[in-house]
Amino acid sequence: MRDKLKTFNELIVRAVRSPGFFYVVVALLVLQAAWIALTARYPQAFDENYHFGLIQLHAQQWLPFFTSQPPDSGVYGALARDPSYLFHFLLSLPYRVLSILTSSEMAQVIALRFINIGIFVAGLFVYRRLFDEISISVAMRNAVLFFFVLLPVVPLLAGQINYDNLMFLFSGLIFIHLGRYVQYMRNRTPTSPLVPTSIALQVVLIGSLGSVVKFAFAPIFLAAVVILLVSTVFYYHLSRIKPKSFKLVFNLFDKRKLVILAVCVAIGLGLCFERYGVNVLQYHDPVPDCGTVLSIDECQAYSPWARDYLFANTYPRPSFLSYAVYPFVWLWRMVFETMFTITSSTDQPGDPVSYYAYAPLRIAYVASLVATAGGLIGALAFWRRIRCNRPLAVILGVAAFYTVVLFAQNFSSYHHTGEAVAIHGRYLVAVYPVLLLCLAIGWHGLLGKIARGRYEAIVLVALTLLFLQGGGITVWLVKSNSSWYWQNNAPAADANAAVKTLLDKVIYHQP
Repeated sequence: MRDKLKTFNELIVRAVRSPGFFYVVVALLVLQAAWIALTARYPQAFDENYHFGLIQLHAQQWLPFFTSQPPDSGVYGALARDPSYLFHFLLSLPYRVLSILTSSEMAQVIALRFINIGIFVAGLFVYRRLFDEISISVAMRNAVLFFFVLLPVVPLLAGQINYDNLMFLFSGLIFIHLGRYVQYMRNRTPTSPLVPTSIALQVVLIGSLGSVVKFAFAPIFLAAVVILLVSTVFYYHLSRIKPKSFKLVFNLFDKRKLVILAVCVAIGLGLCFERYGVNVLQYHDPVPDCGTVLSIDECQAYSPWARDYLFANTYPRPSFLSYAVYPFVWLWRMVFETMFTITSSTDQPGDPVSYYAYAPLRIAYVASLVATAGGLIGALAFWRRIRCNRPLAVILGVAAFYTVVLFAQNFSSYHHTGEAVAIHGRYLVAVYPVLLLCLAIGWHGLLGKIARGRYEAIVLVALTLLFLQGGGITVWLVKSNSSWYWQNNAPAADANAAVKTLLDKVIYHQP
């Protein structure tokens, strides 16, 4: 029995660490996201109409940002001071071509959705490179990314138009360069040059551009800059290694490329200052409230602001007990909205969008809770394994800081409105691979301690089978009906109906 178990374990590990397994993960993500892109009606619930509308608005000018509020654009908030514009400007470039080739909104949306899928797939390759550079085993790397693309929120996000897809790519890129910087500083010798300047410049470039993709990236950029400064101070002043040369090292680039990089960094920082710096100088807030920039009447058309304004003037201030319970509510909602599914619809183009959320399928949801709890326990118990991998510890610190800032922002909204609003699992997609990696390290430590790793393959297979009972787009397909699909598109309806009939036979889902 022990020999059979060992053989089974070796077989599974060999399969997971094979070169082709990563491409199976990529294919799985593309298949799921493409299904959403081709069959799910517009708009999808992650504010797809907001993003598509902004892309259309950006297509009317060549400047990447708005210098004044466009007419009748209150539905998009205070665009003249909104720092989240680069995604919409970049997507407006292919949209300009699409609008010439076809007047079909469906064709335009599907084409832009596939561009988003390409962006997300690029992010997967970046995270693979990141895990390789920070010395994560191939088997663990592939397993983490496999379960990542089985999180229901991931293919649902990748298959629609949303700036979180580009933020996912930028997060992986900045983590790679932070890891390289920390590795260089840690491995340097007394004769090594002072600072790997080209790597630091790349961190600043990625951070500055990412911050104008989505304002939520700004905390990641801030944490990255702090790490650059702290790691430099630590390794040169707090350690016993003193530099014999104070030359800067412009590794990886010749002088011509370095000049180009420096110019790009200057442009990136200039874009950041034009938004965040001017906002602070003018409104004393890097991301000013819509009501501060525009009138209340104009902001009422912007649904998130109107919702918060209504709640703030309707609901009483939360009690002390409510404040104490809120962190647990926040954590539960984050897990819930990572494993759930959601759709939206409108009766007529231009009408208000209605959102319909559906609970996760029970087996996969419970499995995710157990996997998260066990991984957290293991990660805390075997924290040294993470701490000893200095680049991973630094990257995890950035991801944790981002998560804390997200929680603080949600808590502030709760204090202001009296309602737990804007708690969405998709906001963590950009850092989920890092968080899942830490859970995987925790499980590896627990299983190694309990049974010397003999049951790792069994746990992996069991968790896979459980996740297939509601992971990925399974929950979307099971919960869907004809109103979720592109209207007047018989192939989409027929394909979904056929798959739904099959899943009803093999997937357990509560009535």
